[in-house]
Amino acid sequence: MQKGFLKNIVGFSVGTLFSRLTGLIREVVFAFLFGAGMYADAFNLAFRIPNLLRDFFAESALSGAFLPVLARRKKEEQNIFASNLLNVLFILTLFLTIIGVFFAPYFIKFFALGFIKVPGKIELTIYLTRIMFPFIIFISASSWAMAYLNNKKIFFIPSFSSAVFNIVSIGFAIVLFNIVNPPIVGMAIGVLAGVFSQFLLNFLWSVKKGFIYVFHITLKDKGLYEVLKLWIPMVLGLGLIEINAAVDTFLAALLKQGSISYLSYGYRVMHLPVALFGTAIGSVSLAEFSKIASRQNIEELKKAVARSLRSVSLFLIPAAVFFMFFAPQIVSVLFERGRFTHIDVKATASVLRLYLIGIWAASSQRTLSAAFYSLKKAKLPMIAAAVGVIVNIGLNVSLMWVWGFKAFPFATSMTSFSVFTILSIILLKKIGNYYIKPTLIFSLKILVITGISLIPGIGVLYGLRYLVMESFFVKLLELIVSGILFTCIYVLLLKVVMRINIREYLKK
Repeated sequence: MQKGFLKNIVGFSVGTLFSRLTGLIREVVFAFLFGAGMYADAFNLAFRIPNLLRDFFAESALSGAFLPVLARRKKEEQNIFASNLLNVLFILTLFLTIIGVFFAPYFIKFFALGFIKVPGKIELTIYLTRIMFPFIIFISASSWAMAYLNNKKIFFIPSFSSAVFNIVSIGFAIVLFNIVNPPIVGMAIGVLAGVFSQFLLNFLWSVKKGFIYVFHITLKDKGLYEVLKLWIPMVLGLGLIEINAAVDTFLAALLKQGSISYLSYGYRVMHLPVALFGTAIGSVSLAEFSKIASRQNIEELKKAVARSLRSVSLFLIPAAVFFMFFAPQIVSVLFERGRFTHIDVKATASVLRLYLIGIWAASSQRTLSAAFYSLKKAKLPMIAAAVGVIVNIGLNVSLMWVWGFKAFPFATSMTSFSVFTILSIILLKKIGNYYIKPTLIFSLKILVITGISLIPGIGVLYGLRYLVMESFFVKLLELIVSGILFTCIYVLLLKVVMRINIREYLKK
């Protein structure tokens, strides 16, 4: 196992843990203040637009295009190249922001037809969209800095930086709640303040690690065209995945009030294990795959892909199963207070469980996509994602009128499995057998061990319910005790049955 691979995953995961915990606190505060009604729906749909663009101009798309090109540049050339990309990115996102703010009334009225039924809901959504649209400028610049730091094998700070966003946005929402009218505007202002703080942290850390900004703008840099050549199909591929989530939001606007909020809350809770492990493994894998691909060592790349997929199974399968079984308790402990009722808990828990079905496939899909990006085959994940969009929309339209908002997370999970299967087959043809059979057997063993590890937690759950009445503290105790028992038994079974010592495994 390549030295430092899992160490980097741990660094990314620890930073992400802080980010996701503060993100959950942010959601708890949001649920307490705004519940799952008109204001929450308006905010979630308004934020969906710039958040969708983030995946086009930031996050995985930018990292996947920037990292392979930057890794091949000489050290003395990296600052000029990175500065040029940052400047071009700023101009492009500024232009998009101006267009977005001006045309907000048109596309919001198109995407939120269901909001017309509630007086003032469309107007509020437009207003919030205009406030938050500059988000795309700062999150893109922040993602540029994160990719630069990943190239330096720094993963903790980029993953931790989202915690700064969450803390600042929470602070603004609370402070401005009784100052601005309606109070949801304070949350929108907090989003902008938070994302600027996130960018500042990543940028300053990049400077600390050697980046020297140069005011340099040129379209003649061959490296810029290399990035664009990778970026465009990646934008379409990764963007299409996020379009699935956006389609869910827009179609859910046609259903009963609260549907968008249930999807949003469930989606965010689901992202805790995904970000801690799936995103961490995918981000670290991209940096490692890019280095290996630059040496043109296909056999080493096969081993790296198999190692990444095994790591996804090792961490994501137990997390998904635990979250799925204890979904009502998790949602209740996080959100059931203020305007968030027990009915909202049941609806959100059902959404969460359906999302969790597909998180292993979604995280594995991210790892396979990283392998294609490192090989400069970005069009193939794009094609697979396009098929995924068709599957997702087809399932949504077929099931939404029968199953309501539950159709959307189910469709998302089935889409993840479809795209993962397509990418697996294509990668097999491109690089040959990357230890698929041993990896699948490994995953099945992990699933069995996970099921056995869950049994004591089930006993704790039903034992406490029989002995005492349910309350916030009882549910919290159920989660803590069950989680500790589950983790200890899982780690023990790994050591006894599969000869895997987690502590030694992470040191490799």
